[in-house]
Amino acid sequence: MLKIISNQDFDTFSQNAKEAPRKRSHHNLHEQLDAGVQRLFISTEPDTYMRPHRHSEEHKWELFLVLKGQLDLLIFDDEAMLLNATAYHQTQTERLRSHRVHGMAMHAWNQALSG
Repeated sequence: MLKIISNQDFDTFSQNAKEAPRKRSHHNLHEQLDAGVQRLFISTEPDTYMRPHRHSEEHKWELFLVLKGQLDLLIFDDEAMLLNATAYHQTQTERLRSHRVHGMAMHAWNQALSG
């Protein structure tokens, strides 16, 4: 089934994040929670906290696609040492110029910081 997400939908996701206690909201595209591929939009606001985490199951992976705003993605090793930090920043008047999509390796510890 084709799901179309409009600009109005994105505005709603953003408003939901602003009003949420944790300053983020999820909108699932997958039909069931046990779907093989979990597709979702996560709208975040500045000052939200997303703890470092990883998915240890072989079939789970993450893909970050920054559509608007800014996000810093941190990658850690098993000893919590920072391996990589990538900034994804975009304003209303400029498009992302370098990094826009990040495919996450399986088992990689990661944390997303919303700015």
